[in-house]
Amino acid sequence: MAEFKCISCGAVKESAKPCSCAICGYRMFEAPYERAEVLRKEIIRFIAYLRPLELPPDVFRVFRKTSGESDTEEKGIVFMHEDNAHFPDFSTIQGYVCASTKTEMFHERLNRSVQEIKDHIHKPYRQDYQVTLEGLQETIEDYKVTLEAVADALDMSLDLPQIELPQLGLAYSESPNEELLGMADEVLGKLLEL
Repeated sequence: MAEFKCISCGAVKESAKPCSCAICGYRMFEAPYERAEVLRKEIIRFIAYLRPLELPPDVFRVFRKTSGESDTEEKGIVFMHEDNAHFPDFSTIQGYVCASTKTEMFHERLNRSVQEIKDHIHKPYRQDYQVTLEGLQETIEDYKVTLEAVADALDMSLDLPQIELPQLGLAYSESPNEELLGMADEVLGKLLEL
């Protein structure tokens, strides 16, 4: 068993693992040690614990600015998740095609839907987005306040530099899979024949 010494009152006891002092309740460290060095390591460990291991997803908000030049688009900001619906899902298409009771209307809608699907799978999609880092800036400010409070408590001067965050952009694109286009066209052709 090793000998452990209290960081506060200096009491000594033997133990197999780190423990707390029975007299004052402070943590005991394995002896011999330099008190100042142990306290520095503990402060560094505490500050490292404050550092986030990963950034939450809402820190990055991905968006694009619209000019409002097209008929379907208003001028403003569109977030990336809103663009994820740039083509309807299968149930929407199925409801659109099959909702009609008239055969002619059904056939017309089916032809139009198949043509829209063909256009969609053959045409590449691309959007450029900007990324706002406001959430990250707020997180940095929160940690700055905490570190300044720790420095004040330790009677240390702390001069943290102002962090300049970079401007980020995201170029998102979907490209047709050339290997699957032939099969997709064949399936859509068979659908029309059916």
